[in-house]
Amino acid sequence: MKSRLLVIIGIVFLFLLIPSFSYGTWREQPLEELWAQSQTIFVGNVISVQVVDVEKTIQYSEETDGVEKNIVKNYTMHLDEYTIEINSFLKNPQNFDTITVREPTVSAGIYQSTIRGFEIGDHVLFYIKNLNDINTYSPESQILETENNLFYFQDEFKKFLSITSPLKQFRSGISYDDIQCKDGLELVGKMPYAHPKCVKPESVEKLTIRGWATTNKTLELANPTKHTIEKDNTLFEIQYSLNGATLQSIAHDANANSIHVTLGDSVGGQMVISIPRVLLDAKMGHNIDDVFFLLIDGEENMYGEKTTDDARIITVWFPKGTHDIEIIGTYWI
Repeated sequence: MKSRLLVIIGIVFLFLLIPSFSYGTWREQPLEELWAQSQTIFVGNVISVQVVDVEKTIQYSEETDGVEKNIVKNYTMHLDEYTIEINSFLKNPQNFDTITVREPTVSAGIYQSTIRGFEIGDHVLFYIKNLNDINTYSPESQILETENNLFYFQDEFKKFLSITSPLKQFRSGISYDDIQCKDGLELVGKMPYAHPKCVKPESVEKLTIRGWATTNKTLELANPTKHTIEKDNTLFEIQYSLNGATLQSIAHDANANSIHVTLGDSVGGQMVISIPRVLLDAKMGHNIDDVFFLLIDGEENMYGEKTTDDARIITVWFPKGTHDIEIIGTYWI
């Protein structure tokens, strides 16, 4: 009688544990935890789906007539594997534009189960804990119904960046220009766009003058001086303001498609220069503004910029002893 009762209890217990393979349980994670644990986060479209068979094994104990037995069972799970066309990375950008990801499994008693899947055409936010041959996505990955959903997550993720050190942001794949500093601090770095640090505003000038850091901080063009430059037998007027040096010359170099600024008596400071687009510009395809290459005594440097329809207004922070500043334009071939 005792043995029969134990068998009945065991059967009922196993029946309750066997999942429908449609539902499972997992602990929902807060966004900050998902951000910290994900190697990469991206948004993409599902472009194909295939089913893969994955073998699983469970072990449990069963007692009969006072004798405990270890039971081992094998079962097969049918998991969806998706090919994703990536639209944008929100954390740790990678150098590929498609990726294959696999449906996650979650606990369903002693078994594993799936929770939900996606369909071709779905626009999905994916969290990937580890990039490997399988690329299992987090159960928290979800369809983005509207662009407003995406904007919400972008804003939330920026909050996590603001409490992360600039170097950690940089190492996680965040571009230099997108690094966030805490309120009251400003970003500086060393070229080429490396070693980012957040410092007090009054420290920016000191660090750049000494050559210990560079910045893309932008200043207003106040009380400008006018200067005339010749290009292709045509005269162009530029405006500039200069602190920390004297101006020796400004000239256009047709061969290099650049402007050379020669300084004297440099103790370190800033130059704000408004360059007419017809004189020098930087463009990529579809007439979109591109970046200039800016060299200080032959070394690449950051710069700040404001733009208008007619001009590119460049702020250059230069260290003590600077002699030559070259602003090099680019164009679409």
